[in-house]
Amino acid sequence: KKSDQDLGLDELLQVMDSLHEIFQRSDEVDLELDTLSEGISFIARLETSNLVDATIDELKACCTLWARLKKRAPKIKSEIRQAQEKEGRKVKADLVNFAKQMDEFRTQFRAEPFYVYETSSEAAFAAIARQHSELLTLEGMLAEKAYLAELFECSELAESPWKQIQECQEDLRNAKQLWDCIMMCQSYFSEWNDIAWND
Repeated sequence: KKSDQDLGLDELLQVMDSLHEIFQRSDEVDLELDTLSEGISFIARLETSNLVDATIDELKACCTLWARLKKRAPKIKSEIRQAQEKEGRKVKADLVNFAKQMDEFRTQFRAEPFYVYETSSEAAFAAIARQHSELLTLEGMLAEKAYLAELFECSELAESPWKQIQECQEDLRNAKQLWDCIMMCQSYFSEWNDIAWND
């Protein structure tokens, strides 16, 4: 048994993730175990065999272990609280810094050339592709941070960055549609200019 001070980040996250699963799925697991107990009891009334008896014993052992685990979970949560709070401060600081990074990204994003009509189609599409790639990277980073935020009970700090990423993605979709339309119109105009019109 390690003290909370001896836990590394990976171990702490593993314990926290397990506790989170216990608390989140407690009702679901209780229902599943109750359903299994009722089903096996029904089968046991219809027939007796070593297999049915062994299954009943296994299910009882499983229910006992689950009850012990649920009872122990709050104590474990209390035991790791100090390490959790220490890492939680780091996670919160990281999310605050990421939110600032997203503010800067959003400002730079709004200055991209695809917002300006005078931009060439090639430059606009290149900028759209580049920003799409950057957004995918940021989205992956935020997904990891949001997972930690949920474990460390500070999910609200991930809301603003998620909103900004979604706004940028919507702007990109709109910009792509607009520049597709502009390219189509320019193509029509170019074809019309090549036609020898009779005056």
